[in-house]
Amino acid sequence: MAGVVIQGNIQDIRTKLDMVEGKIREAYADDISNSDAVIQQEVDLQKIKKDIQIYNAKFEEEKFPYQRTAPKKRRQTLQEFVLLFFYISFLIFSIAVTIFAFLHYGQSYTAAFNALILCIVVGLAITAILMRVA
Repeated sequence: MAGVVIQGNIQDIRTKLDMVEGKIREAYADDISNSDAVIQQEVDLQKIKKDIQIYNAKFEEEKFPYQRTAPKKRRQTLQEFVLLFFYISFLIFSIAVTIFAFLHYGQSYTAAFNALILCIVVGLAITAILMRVA
């Protein structure tokens, strides 16, 4: 009878060992498939990092061809050209208004001086507005 009890205990231990062995095999199989996935992710990550370096280099190359020539000067922008054109036109207009005031009021230097001062004040006001808005 003692032999039957011992044999039953041995059978229970074997069953538990088989269950543990099955779980270990499943975990090992999952680990192998996970390691394949991890390896593939690492390969993809390295490829993406290499692509990032390539695209960054291409971007830098595209950014600098314009700087191979002489550096760009401030007078080359359209906005500055338009402002220069405006102020030259305003200067010509101011001179015309001053000459008109001088001749209209019978060659009066006072009228010409007042017209010139008025044009200077208007020019300063326009400059202040442009500086404030821009």
